[in-house]
Amino acid sequence: MKKPVYDKRFRRDESGSPAVEFALAAPVFITMLFGIMHLAWAFHCGASVQYALERAARMKMIDDAVTVADLRTTMASFLDNVASDAFTLALEDTTISGVEVARITATYPHEVDIPLIPTFTLTFTPVSVVPR
Repeated sequence: MKKPVYDKRFRRDESGSPAVEFALAAPVFITMLFGIMHLAWAFHCGASVQYALERAARMKMIDDAVTVADLRTTMASFLDNVASDAFTLALEDTTISGVEVARITATYPHEVDIPLIPTFTLTFTPVSVVPR
């Protein structure tokens, strides 16, 4: 018995293969693309927090009477429209090699939400040490 003619024709027909390949590769590509963008934004926000901390530390270096609330206000003004004000500050007066210094530490958690990947948090902890 002879096989039907349409079997050979459909086995050689590859007209839908690019669509199938795109359907398999697109989620991976889009996830990588959004992942790169979200991680780049997270590191930009972390660098912005570090910059704002350094600016606030200069203020502490000039005026020793500056409080943590003043430092926080200064940092928040630099972080307007960039990073959230969800950072915490710690101010510690200490002595390093006989020099009195102020050690200012900021902790900034940034939540990264990439499609198809569970949400995770990157924590940036910049430190600035200035003489008193």
